[in-house]
Amino acid sequence: MPTLRRATLPNGLRVAAFEMPEVQHVAIRLMVGAGSRDDPRDKAGISHFVEHLLFRGNERHPHEAALRAHMASMGARMNAQTAKEWTAIEIDVSARHLTAALGLLAEVLLTPTFNGLEVERRIVLEEMSHVYDENDGSIWTTEELGDTKLWPYNTLGVPVIGEPRTVLGITLADAKDYLARHYLAGGIVLSLAGGFSLDAIMKDVEALFGGLSPGVPLKTRTAPAMTNGALHLIENAWATRSSVRMIFPFHALARENMGGVLTMLVLATSGAGRIHDVLRSRSGIAYTGDAEILQLSDVGRLTIRADVKKENLPQLVQSVAKTLRDLRDRGPTPEELVAAKESYLLLLETIGDTAASAAQGIGLATLANEPSLEEEMELTRAATVEAVVEYARATLRAKTGHIVVYGPREEDDFKSSWRAFESLLGD
Repeated sequence: MPTLRRATLPNGLRVAAFEMPEVQHVAIRLMVGAGSRDDPRDKAGISHFVEHLLFRGNERHPHEAALRAHMASMGARMNAQTAKEWTAIEIDVSARHLTAALGLLAEVLLTPTFNGLEVERRIVLEEMSHVYDENDGSIWTTEELGDTKLWPYNTLGVPVIGEPRTVLGITLADAKDYLARHYLAGGIVLSLAGGFSLDAIMKDVEALFGGLSPGVPLKTRTAPAMTNGALHLIENAWATRSSVRMIFPFHALARENMGGVLTMLVLATSGAGRIHDVLRSRSGIAYTGDAEILQLSDVGRLTIRADVKKENLPQLVQSVAKTLRDLRDRGPTPEELVAAKESYLLLLETIGDTAASAAQGIGLATLANEPSLEEEMELTRAATVEAVVEYARATLRAKTGHIVVYGPREEDDFKSSWRAFESLLGD
């Protein structure tokens, strides 16, 4: 039976351990409570850049090739990712090599050399082609463009990867300063899941990570202001289809408030929900439609996503807006609420199915001081129709909602789509 345990080192580093005796490997996630929104505006992208630089070598393995060779000798997989409010360094390894893998992680964290900074800068600039148009420098991905429109005066509105001009300006001194200020023990969680015993490795963890500087990083985050809703186009004259995102920002929800996630699941879950029904089952104008929610420490966004033929854009916007208005005005049916709850409970129940998902899940929850899995399940079961209605009425509004379209320019279609959106979701 899997067991969740937690411990804290004297320097403040939190350890979250999900012991899975039947598993032969271990997923290690070092979760750092700093992400792109913590970047200085003129150094946007530095959190992501530092994440890259940590793999360029350390005192024991001065170059990336040596570090990668040591990792390969254990058959381990090592990766990293940066988000808006956190950064993760990830290692998946056989339980036989857990101590060695923890040692490698400690080296990466504590003794980076930052070798090859200019090479890594070129790699990051190359990676930017997935976000920016290489011809005119405009953002061409709907998610990133949506965030720039939701939060234009806040670092939340800058792509996680940063901007070419800001990444070009990051120096070695900047990278070292960022690491010293944000990678403090009190702002980090070491999360492990798989075939191990915390008691058996705790001395190694203390010896390897006890030298991490104590303290909690000083956060200077400011909540972004809400902007007026609008329709935005990423023009692709050759496209025959439009990729559409309807994005609704909201202020932070209390931890016990399940209204946001249940609204999302009423709208779209596992090939079902109102969006799927109105776009596919009833009209056939889209193969599928779905929704996602991003909940940050002080704000969030709910996104409706669908792809349609360009001539069906007005019908899509009108159909979705009518659906959202109905949910806002009447709330979900009892059956819809039950289905949404069961869908979320299944998601929570399956977090521990794999070591990787368990390590990520408990790491993020510990980092954000979120309710335990059991507490979140109880909150889900206790959620009411009123919680969904309250969230929907506060969030699903044309006043602050944005539509982002990637596709061909059709002025009449855009105007009629926005008029319908404003009319149906006006206050």
